Amino acid sequence: RYWDYQALFDYPVSGGVLSVRVFGSDDRSKLIFADKNEGAEDARNRLETIQWFHRVDVVYRKVAGPWEFLITPSYKREFFSGNIFGNFKFDVTTDTLSTRAEISRAMTKRARLRIGAQFISEWWRGRADIVPLGANATGSTSADANVRETPYTRIVPSLFTTLTWQASERLQLLPGLRLDWFAAPQNRMALDPRLRFIVKLFEKTALKGGVGLYSQGPGELQNDAVFGNPRVRIQRSLHTSLAIAQQIPWDVTIEVTGFYKHLWDLTSASSQIMLWPGN
Repeated sequence: RYWDYQALFDYPVSGGVLSVRVFGSDDRSKLIFADKNEGAEDARNRLETIQWFHRVDVVYRKVAGPWEFLITPSYKREFFSGNIFGNFKFDVTTDTLSTRAEISRAMTKRARLRIGAQFISEWWRGRADIVPLGANATGSTSADANVRETPYTRIVPSLFTTLTWQASERLQLLPGLRLDWFAAPQNRMALDPRLRFIVKLFEKTALKGGVGLYSQGPGELQNDAVFGNPRVRIQRSLHTSLAIAQQIPWDVTIEVTGFYKHLWDLTSASSQIMLWPGN
């Protein structure tokens, strides 16, 4: 079964607009057999998953002359758990607090500069109960399970900027730059330049494209000291795209896009076990 909800609220405040979005969902699944057991419940009844989240977003936007201001704090809590025939149980709870603030100004009639900052903090707590399997573990029960509890904290502050420049009547350029800092244990910085463009070929036909670098930190298990590697590098990628957009009658636009993506420094599983000094 599953259910979800959302609530939206908008209200003018000090010359701007305050918007509040509250939404979430709860999904649960359980394997049920048609034939009843002759005795008590057995392992056949113990295959189920639970996944839910609740999120609150607040957005405040204000335009004052050539200036535009935007701030968007957000909080989300999510939970995911599973039980696989009593042999493997796990549950993960994640709290994410993020804030994004932007300020932009029209520099000239043809150019607008936008500067922003973003801060993401994530607290992750996981627990896994694993019952020993194999020939040497015959008769093992949940009382014999190996328990692994893993806390994890991820903090990523960022700065970014974008220039919207109407270079000519037909050409619009949008160069941008993003700086991310992936805090401990990575302690690495990523600088990603990007460029988008729009060329007006005809009155109702436009050519769109873009190229840019993107960076992504490791996931919770990838960064774990036991299941992963705290010294794993940041994953990188190069994205490119090219599109044709055509306006047709009845306020309809048709757009066809082709893209190419190249990725490197990707995190992958390894059978090699390494012990770091102090472990």
